[in-house]
Amino acid sequence: WCLLGGCATTAAANVVVLANRTLGEVRAVVRPADSGAYPLRLSSGQVTPLFSDSDLHVRYASTLGQAGFKLDANCVYYFAGPPDKPELRKIGLGDQQSSYGRHLPGGGPTTPVGVIPVRVMVDEEEPLGETLWRRKLQQRVQKASEIMLRHSGVMFRVVANGRWETEDRTRDFEVSLAEFERETQAPPKGIAIGFTSQYHVVRGRTHLGGTRGPLSQHILLREWSQHVSENERLELLLHELGHYLGAVHSREPDSVMRPVLGDRQSRLKGFDIRFDPVNTLVISMVGEEVRRRHVRQFADLMPATKQRLNQVYRTLAKALPNDQSAPHLAALTQTGTTVSEADLLKATLDSLSSSAEANHALPDRRRLKGDELTAELVRVTAAHAARFRERAPKALLLALGLAFDDTAVLRSLPELGDLVREADPPAAMAARLKNLDEPALRNRQDLAKHFFVSAALTAGLDARRAEAMGVAKELLDASRTSGFSFADLAADRAGIAFAKAMLTGKLTPIQVADQFSTEAFMPHLDGLPEGVTAQQFAQQYGRVSDPRYLKLVAEIDSRVAMLSGYDQ
Repeated sequence: WCLLGGCATTAAANVVVLANRTLGEVRAVVRPADSGAYPLRLSSGQVTPLFSDSDLHVRYASTLGQAGFKLDANCVYYFAGPPDKPELRKIGLGDQQSSYGRHLPGGGPTTPVGVIPVRVMVDEEEPLGETLWRRKLQQRVQKASEIMLRHSGVMFRVVANGRWETEDRTRDFEVSLAEFERETQAPPKGIAIGFTSQYHVVRGRTHLGGTRGPLSQHILLREWSQHVSENERLELLLHELGHYLGAVHSREPDSVMRPVLGDRQSRLKGFDIRFDPVNTLVISMVGEEVRRRHVRQFADLMPATKQRLNQVYRTLAKALPNDQSAPHLAALTQTGTTVSEADLLKATLDSLSSSAEANHALPDRRRLKGDELTAELVRVTAAHAARFRERAPKALLLALGLAFDDTAVLRSLPELGDLVREADPPAAMAARLKNLDEPALRNRQDLAKHFFVSAALTAGLDARRAEAMGVAKELLDASRTSGFSFADLAADRAGIAFAKAMLTGKLTPIQVADQFSTEAFMPHLDGLPEGVTAQQFAQQYGRVSDPRYLKLVAEIDSRVAMLSGYDQ
């Protein structure tokens, strides 16, 4: 790297990744159109990005003699065959218009490397003394930074250390991540990396580490157990730093971005921790935006960068059809359009369904049920939905309503029917309901349904109509055997209050992920009449405009207003 100051003009940024897939060293000569040629030596397995603001040409000895090629911008090539006379091949990544560079300030080879400040955090379960864990994690971040620099032009520098308190009862990784985000502040223009020793945080998909998405400010990693080698921990850190710069899972078995780590590959003698060529292109392109435009949010990438990344992500999604990392980022990098509401709702529902399925797979004695299950599902889903930012509250509320609604009320509404049918087809609904293990509020399943369906109606329609539909339902029940239930009405009104707080920003998805519980958001039911027949209702409360009825509704609203969940 040439550490010279970048100029104020813009240039057509050009990243080309070269990989050596031969069994020996490959030698070549690279010639940028705007500067002198330079030699390039690639060891077996090596992957390297080339940064330039002009066309790149490469010459090397092939089976047909000296070969020369112009390299398309923002593409990946690899050498194959015998190392002394290799062939150069291009990896197809949906390359329409990919040979055009992106106009970025500064110069590719001359702009200083990107430096991301890092705050390293450990939780209260860390067994080592402060001096020892600081030294250990400082060295790990430094090693990871060196590898990231070689692949992306971005390095990570520890600027602060600290501790945070974890909740021992938390068992889902995404909830733990939300807790870490709330408790820890990242340094300016940097990230906070938390190393947790809470070994039991395993509910849901088995997470060794995670982050909210590219360029998010927090990464949480599990230190796991003493039987994991330091090289495996380094690989895990690199995996998440790769996600930070936009990398997705790869099917290449020796890539640090393979979906499942902990396979002990990195313990093997001579194993070289590295990124696969395609993800090297991704993190190099995002890295250029970081170091040349000082971008700190994925949404702020240039349209040309998003367009190329979208092509890459859509190609990678086909290689791993059951993995969601590439499709998710393909949706985030769509240009000229926004991610559809149905896609957001489906992604949020998928998160809830996965958590329910994981719980259902546990032995019966360990399986969550009742209020505890409801809290778990809500917190996990809220943590997942938080990445959708300003669109998160509606997606979360609708997803929870659909999850708890086994009567298809939401599907029957003209305003929501098309959206619901697209995001949650009948087969998906049936599979989810099969895995739900009796979630409840105040130990009653019917109250959970009232609460979350009313919240969803508020998000999908409005609060006034949600209230009216709840009252109409109870008046109808008054003429049936179940009778009018003020407990059900309390759940309706509590759900509406919950939705209004979320939709107005008074309550964020991260706060819900951190603190949702029955006691915090559902009032007690003491003294609330149930099973009231139509005749009894007329005698005791008249009609819904009667002061006697309104007095009891006001009592319910007072209980809702006093709930601890709104003490922000």
